[in-house]
Amino acid sequence: MILTVLPAADGHGRLRERARVPAAQQWRLEDLYPSDQAWEQAKSELAGRLDEILQYKGRLTESAGPLLACLTLNSEISRVFGRLHSYATMKSDEDTRNATYLAMKQEIKQLITEYHARASFLEPEIVTLDKETVEKFVAAEPALKVYRMYLFDVLRGKPHTLSKEEEKLLARTLYLDALKPPGDTFTALYGDILKEYYGHDRGICRIDDLYTVEWVCVPHFYYRFYVYQYSTSFTAATALAEEARAGKGDAARRYLDFISAGGSDYPIETLKRAGIDMTTPGPFQETMAAMNRTMDEIETILARREGR
Repeated sequence: MILTVLPAADGHGRLRERARVPAAQQWRLEDLYPSDQAWEQAKSELAGRLDEILQYKGRLTESAGPLLACLTLNSEISRVFGRLHSYATMKSDEDTRNATYLAMKQEIKQLITEYHARASFLEPEIVTLDKETVEKFVAAEPALKVYRMYLFDVLRGKPHTLSKEEEKLLARTLYLDALKPPGDTFTALYGDILKEYYGHDRGICRIDDLYTVEWVCVPHFYYRFYVYQYSTSFTAATALAEEARAGKGDAARRYLDFISAGGSDYPIETLKRAGIDMTTPGPFQETMAAMNRTMDEIETILARREGR
């Protein structure tokens, strides 16, 4: 159910059913699939293709041909999964009470898991290559150029990739280590952060003890410095927007070049080409200036409303 906040007679917002939302404000999911039946057919067709990836298992280092064919197939399957997952997820979001779309979302997640299990050999095989071999493969198969960034990104982790036996030993060690610091320690730490952030001790917002164990359910804390990606992304985006707003030279063109670069290079490099160097304090300073300007505007509006 898409919910829109409307002014109510009592001055509070009330939620509106999707059927009452103008069509122009709704998602056009028919652009993905014209009907649920079309989605089901596409899902069934893809489910019958999952084993195709296995024909390349053990062959990725043979030559450029099998590597290109495997990556092309993987990319194709991933794109279809993206469409299927987007349709099912957004259909479910339209009305979270509808069990049909919730089931569709679970079905596609399960299918994705099954495919990942089959395709799990890709990176372990790629990581056995060296940069020189990859460059030779790219020269032999020019179509591999679009995967060059991905291949070198996998190789970048090679010094930190363990053997299967070492991975098992590490997993066992980490498990034993995890038993040492009790969960109570993390709960207390997270609880202190929450209470300080929301002003619990100052009576601004009371934090119930139940929320102090929330850290267990937040994967952002463990996944590739995810929380830091938020702050750096906001900073870079604000710096780009500030340059565009100020009409600095070809800021608009540089922005379009940046978003069209996709995953062809590391973000730090594509941002540099867009004129935003995240290795300098410049973008952060621009962001802070924008935030201060916004806060000044808020204070001015509040003062005006209070008649000051």
